[in-house]
Amino acid sequence: KQEVHIDAANQTFQFEKWESLHTEISRKFTREKIGDMAEKSGFEIVSEYFDLHFDFCCSLWKKI
Repeated sequence: KQEVHIDAANQTFQFEKWESLHTEISRKFTREKIGDMAEKSGFEIVSEYFDLHFDFCCSLWKKI
């Protein structure tokens, strides 16, 4: 068992031994779609990070 407190959220979470956790959903989008999603949700793209062949991109967003 484990207990984790997140100060910023003022919340404590308790986990059972071997409890499964869902940590990520990996999706693929075009750069155009990413920009559209950022804008529609009140964010702007601050930086984009690409792999060596520019096949993949991660973007850093900032709340407007």
